[in-house]
Amino acid sequence: MENGFTVEGSSACVVKEEYNQALGEKYSFEKVIDKMWELEGYLLAEKRYQASKA
Repeated sequence: MENGFTVEGSSACVVKEEYNQALGEKYSFEKVIDKMWELEGYLLAEKRYQASKA
C-alpha cells in the first residue's frame, strides 16, 4: 500500500498440472481486497471510538 504496509493473498490447487495462473491471480487479488476492507473497517471503528472519548 502507499504507506508501506503490505497485504498478501494466495491461491492453491489440487493438481499442479491443472493450475490456471490467471484464475489463481484473480482469486488471490480478491482475497487481498477483502483483507483491505477488514482493515478499513477496523480503522473506521477506531476513529469513531476515539472521537467518542473526546
